[in-house]
Amino acid sequence: SSSKGGGLGIYLSNEIPYKQRKDLTCSTDDIEIMTIEIINGTKRNILIANIYRPPSGKIKGFQETVDRVLKRAKFENKPTYLMGDSNLNMFEYSTDARVRDLVNIMSAHFLLPVINKPTRITRKSSSCIDNIFVNIHFHQKPHAGIITEIISDHLPLFMVLEDLQVNKIPKQVSTERRIITPEKL
Repeated sequence: SSSKGGGLGIYLSNEIPYKQRKDLTCSTDDIEIMTIEIINGTKRNILIANIYRPPSGKIKGFQETVDRVLKRAKFENKPTYLMGDSNLNMFEYSTDARVRDLVNIMSAHFLLPVINKPTRITRKSSSCIDNIFVNIHFHQKPHAGIITEIISDHLPLFMVLEDLQVNKIPKQVSTERRIITPEKL
């Protein structure tokens, strides 16, 4: 996109093998979405998507992109976790149709929010504009929450998945060899 701001990141242990899912990743003026797939041993691989909707991003474009990505992901029948900043306050579910529309899109793909506390706190207000949505039909509710350390205007979210079967990525070992020949003695 041509706008400033935003930016996405997903932090994983170095021991967790994953691949980037460019087919489930995009960046427009309305949304940034980055998706990875965790390689989960003999179990189903896991999709993790991080999203950001800038405050100036159009709701319709944001919702259509989220829906399109989740439709594509649903056909893979993998546990899916979508998290990030929608700039839509979940606390306004009963009064804001845009929030209800987002929750309806998520629930149509069997995703429900797990954060129900403020994620952005100012002197004048508090809101829940950051969230983690999880598949309800895989019965793998993660340990998720809010880190209450103020490092920006948003409180960071975290998620811990318990049941990963990952093969540790072997560490690179550098070795040097010296071939001894009669000429080198």
